[in-house]
Amino acid sequence: MSRLFVVGAAPLPFERKQRQYAANLRTWHFTKPLLDAGHAIRLVACRLPNTYSPEEDRQPVEFNEQPGLEYFSVRPKVFEDRSFLQDQFEEFEADAIIGVNTYPASRAVRISTEKPIWCDLNGWVMAEAQTKTAVYGDDRFLSHFWKMEEAVLSRADVISTVSMAQAHAVAGELATLSRLGKSTFGYSFLVPIPNAIVEDEYQHQVGTIRGSLVGEEDFVVLWVGGYNTWTDVDLLYEGLARAMEVAPSLQFVSTGGVIEGHDEITFKRFQALIAKSQFKHRFHFVGWVRTEDVPSYYYESNLGLNVDGDNYETIYGARNRLNDMMKVGLPLLTTVGTEISHDIESHDLGLTCPIGDAGRFTEQIVWAAENRDELEAMARRAREFANREYSYEATTRPLLRWVEAPQRAPDKARRVALTDLDFFEHSDTTGGAKENRDKGLDALAGGWRRVWQAAARRVRRKGHD
Repeated sequence: MSRLFVVGAAPLPFERKQRQYAANLRTWHFTKPLLDAGHAIRLVACRLPNTYSPEEDRQPVEFNEQPGLEYFSVRPKVFEDRSFLQDQFEEFEADAIIGVNTYPASRAVRISTEKPIWCDLNGWVMAEAQTKTAVYGDDRFLSHFWKMEEAVLSRADVISTVSMAQAHAVAGELATLSRLGKSTFGYSFLVPIPNAIVEDEYQHQVGTIRGSLVGEEDFVVLWVGGYNTWTDVDLLYEGLARAMEVAPSLQFVSTGGVIEGHDEITFKRFQALIAKSQFKHRFHFVGWVRTEDVPSYYYESNLGLNVDGDNYETIYGARNRLNDMMKVGLPLLTTVGTEISHDIESHDLGLTCPIGDAGRFTEQIVWAAENRDELEAMARRAREFANREYSYEATTRPLLRWVEAPQRAPDKARRVALTDLDFFEHSDTTGGAKENRDKGLDALAGGWRRVWQAAARRVRRKGHD
């Protein structure tokens, strides 16, 4: 068994704090299977904003111990102290480091060691950065996100991504940083690990919204969590408003809202659209609710929503709300863009809609309200699929294999030194560049012809042997 130093985000799901974000869920998604496999783990996790109440955040460092796990929940200021992570790592004498999520991973790679490091990039932050620059009208955000990404790309021995599409994007980044050279040819830097469904059993507090916010027989459409920079709130509002014209029993309920410190614009714009609507009394916002209360909203709703805009984050990212809906058997409607949404569409696990198509979005909501039995059948299929394909065990098999004998990447994180060599351009400043380029191309073509001719001769000789 290995000794593993894990760097991630807090709180963990079993702590039942105020909120859970994707980074918190991903940290436990990676940690629990390692514990179950018998590895010894020291986990240092940064407390994310607005996840702990003031009473819960009194100490800069909180320590919790359970069989196989030493868990340090720390404030951001402590987490950013390089010496703190370095000391914790050295004292534990770990065989390898695992950084889970981009920001924690960017801190993990700053630990001075020759031990192997696995870094998890849970979503492509450069796509997230672009959506933020668009919403805020400020390209300076690119530098902030790239510093984290580049630190990971420059040192990680293995990189996990949240989708195959993101793995392709990160391969391109590795190439631009000259880590795809002769020493790493054939080496698998990248491992897609889709988000998993939470293993904990959810509890249902009856009467959370039924009989208070909405009627017992109303058709409740639910949104859970934050309204991020990639959310298409125009389509969300237009589709709901059109559907409300047709379906009098339709009610919209939303938990979550503004993501403080990250996106404080998108949700407010959605609210502004609703304020002018004749149906504004059928939009119900309960704000952020404690983690343990969220499942009750799933259980008392008829349809869960996920709506993404046309942007790179949608293509390369993931959606934990869809995993959660599938886990509890809540029928769902999603735009098709993320990898999980393609799974839902191809396996008929829920209702889908093209990105930006408000007409189709409306039709799907109205159909759902009128075909509840068929909707429930889809949800049952989705739950079975998620339990099989998105379990902790199924999704982390590559990680579990790696930690049995963790190794450095063949290049030991040393970039190939690039030169100014150019096969086509020479120092000709008299207009002969095109001629030189043509000569270079002819030389390359001739070289390839000789290679193929030699190969053909070998094949012919072999045929005569």
